[in-house]
Order: sequence, then structure tokens, then C-alpha cells
Amino acid sequence: MNGTALGGQDPATAWVEYTSPDGRAYFYNRDTKVTTWEKPDELKTQQERDSVWKEYAKDGRPYWYNTQTKQSTWTRPDVPNQPIKPLEAPSSRMDLDRVPSRQPSMQRREPSRSRRSASRGPRSRPPVPATTLDSRSRHEYKTIEEAEQAFTSMLKRHNVRGDWSWEKMLRAVVNDPDYRALKTLPERKNAFQRYIAAVRETELEQHREEQRKQRTEFFALLDTLPISEYTRFPKVKHLAHEHKAFCAIPSNKERVELFDAYVDELSEKLGGERRRVRAQCVRDATEYLGALSI
Repeated sequence: MNGTALGGQDPATAWVEYTSPDGRAYFYNRDTKVTTWEKPDELKTQQERDSVWKEYAKDGRPYWYNTQTKQSTWTRPDVPNQPIKPLEAPSSRMDLDRVPSRQPSMQRREPSRSRRSASRGPRSRPPVPATTLDSRSRHEYKTIEEAEQAFTSMLKRHNVRGDWSWEKMLRAVVNDPDYRALKTLPERKNAFQRYIAAVRETELEQHREEQRKQRTEFFALLDTLPISEYTRFPKVKHLAHEHKAFCAIPSNKERVELFDAYVDELSEKLGGERRRVRAQCVRDATEYLGALSI
């Protein structure tokens, strides 16, 4: 099985990162011809080197081990230097086979530090490491619709948001059995694009609803302030800068825009009231003059 080499590798190291056909990253040493799922130290960032969490791999599936708390987890820690919730106890023999041990069960490979040789021949793609992921954890779906529904539910379980890229999603879900509910990569990418489009539409509607709520609360706040159609925004800012409805608006620019809209509505309202009062005064004067006997 062939993989795809990633660009941007450091020429000073013999290690090269590749991507397997199912989207998982693995690493190949051009000097020693060693292939491993574990990320070598030479390719890690300074933050990864300093972290108390160390990454290992079991049957091609990455897991993380905390050198301080001695805990292992299948979930990638979000905060490198802080411990996270330990793994729950397995509920079955199948689960027991999949949970990492309290100590890392695999020895980390020390990558060669030799530099690239100028005499190397053409680069060939190394083989993808063999994997023995438990096939019993996968569910076979009868129809493509059921499979896509399982794939979509898997994306929801991992809280995939509308601004996620395909690569970011892969890093979060590739070890979930339902990632392979759809058999081919094109089917997965098409389902992912449909999911992202639906999530973005939902997020956009939620954003609009939040804006409507903020506008209503901001206008209600302005109604309680001693302002007129001639009031300027600096006065409003001075009067309301500590109010919750004022602070809820994300930026000062948006507050100014909302204030201008409020003043426009207030001016229109007061102008209408003045016109009605004037018309009523004209009618009263006309009736009064008509009743006089001259």
C-alpha cells in the first residue's frame, strides 16, 4: 500500500512524513529504512518536546501517555502541559484489547540524525505500516444512506465545526470506526462537504439570531437612557459602558452602527409625533374660527 509524502520536510533529518490512503500519518527513515506510526523527535515542535504528553502508536492507532500522572488516553490532549481525564475502565474484553496500558507498550524509535546524502537515488514511496485494528469494532451498513448517516453522526460526536478543513477533521476522527462506514475516499469527502455546508448554514442562522437578540437588548437599554435624537455616541458610551447589553456587542464599530440605527428610528418616531400634533392644532384652530360669529 502506498502513501503520499507531505511537503515542507526538514532536509536536515532522514525522517519523512507520509499520509496513508485512509488519511493517517506515518513516518519513514530514508537511512535506516524504518517505517513507524510514531512521530520522531526530530519532526516534533518545541511545544511537543516540552509537553508532559508523549505520543505513541498501537497497531497504527496513536495514543498519548502523561509522564507525570502515568495516564494513557486515545484522545489527543488539547492543552499539552495539563493532565486530562483518565480513560474509563473497559466494559468488555473487546474494549480491554483496545485500551492503552498504563505504561507505553511500545518502545520509541530513536531516529537517525544523519543528514541527507547528495548521492541518494530517486525517492520512492515507503510501504504503509501494517495495522491490525480490530474489525469487530466496525459496523457494516446495508445501504449507502445508512453509512452516510453513521459517518455524519460520527462528525457530530467529534464536534466538527463549519470552519474545519478536511485535514483537521481527519486528525480528530480517523481512529473512529465509523470513519470507515463509507468505503471510498470520494464518498467520505462528499459526505464531509455536505455536512460542512449544513453546519455552516446552521451556524450562520445562529449568528443572525444572536445579532437580533443583541440588537433588541441594546435598543431596550437605549430606551432607558436620557438621550434624544441629537445625542451623540460618546455620551451613550459614557452612560452605558458597564451595562451587560452594551458589552455584549462585540466591537465599538457595531455599537456605533446600532446607535445610529436607533437614532434614525427615534428621529422618525419623533418627527411623526410632531406632524400629528401640528395637524391636530390646525384642525382645532379651524373649528374654533368656524364657530366665531364675526
